[in-house]
Amino acid sequence: MRAKTFIIILLVIGALFLIKKFLLPSEQTPAGGQGRGAPVAVDVKIITPVIFDEVVQSTGTILANEEVTLKAEVSGRITKLLIKEGGKVKRGDLLVKINDAELRAQLSKVASGLKLAEQRLERNKKLLTIEGISREEYDVLQTEVESLKAEKDVILAQIDKTEIRAPFNGVLGLKQISEGAYVTSLQDIITLQQLDPLKLEFSIPENYLGRIKTGDTVAYSLSGQTSSYTGTVYAIEPGVNAGSRSINIRAYCSNTSSQVLPGAFARVKLRLSSSNSLLVPTQAIVPVLKGKQLFIVRSGKADTVTVSTGVRNDTAIQILSGLTAGDTVIITGLLQLRPGSEIKLR
Repeated sequence: MRAKTFIIILLVIGALFLIKKFLLPSEQTPAGGQGRGAPVAVDVKIITPVIFDEVVQSTGTILANEEVTLKAEVSGRITKLLIKEGGKVKRGDLLVKINDAELRAQLSKVASGLKLAEQRLERNKKLLTIEGISREEYDVLQTEVESLKAEKDVILAQIDKTEIRAPFNGVLGLKQISEGAYVTSLQDIITLQQLDPLKLEFSIPENYLGRIKTGDTVAYSLSGQTSSYTGTVYAIEPGVNAGSRSINIRAYCSNTSSQVLPGAFARVKLRLSSSNSLLVPTQAIVPVLKGKQLFIVRSGKADTVTVSTGVRNDTAIQILSGLTAGDTVIITGLLQLRPGSEIKLR
């Protein structure tokens, strides 16, 4: 019985020895596969100042510089429809004419009465000078003339409302009515848009307030196009949107080639500043409890420095303090590194 127990103990000891030897790392082989003091293979980057543009990105919408949906001011039958869909017009061009025959007849009647009244007034003016009529009679005639003139102006204003003219230079859309149709003030007739220049409307977070001003240049691109375009900021909303905590901005954009159309979705880049900066790849940053660190090479060994960071782009991040030009920053193999680790370059 004792011999059997002794054999079992030997087998357990042997199994433990084998497990320790072949399955557990030895004291000379720490986790990570590197032996104690064995160099860690890393990639590095020597840091030099470069021109860095601080850019805020956003999305926006292209708007027509001016846009209006034309409607009639008075109801009536369309007698002229001088519209070419998609065509260009100039300010003041006649687009639509509504029947004004009745108003023209009224105007003719009033004009005849006004002419007669003015002749009577002129004759009585001479009589007034020789006291052939009283001042009161003359004033009545003068009031009649002024009343007819006012009536004529009213009719002319009504006639003017029967004409729809282009309020600005622009491009017509698609007409919603035909010549001969009866229109009311509720019906849309056609849209008119001014396409050069265009407006770009976008928003940026409120923390950039004060860092953008009118006259700043903004770059944008459109979906489905490889070209990029620029604009100039001309207006900044004076208040912050309480819902999105953002600031609305508008820029003028030249469109002489007519390649950009209103309503298009735009990807916007606004450069806030440009300076000489130290940039490191984003993967080199090591978050720690009290900030951010970088591994750098000193005397062939790894060391850490605490840094403060600024803005970032797609591949790099700006270092504001903690790093100097000429430092060699380790950018790979960071999980195997400790301060004082031997390193070798790949």
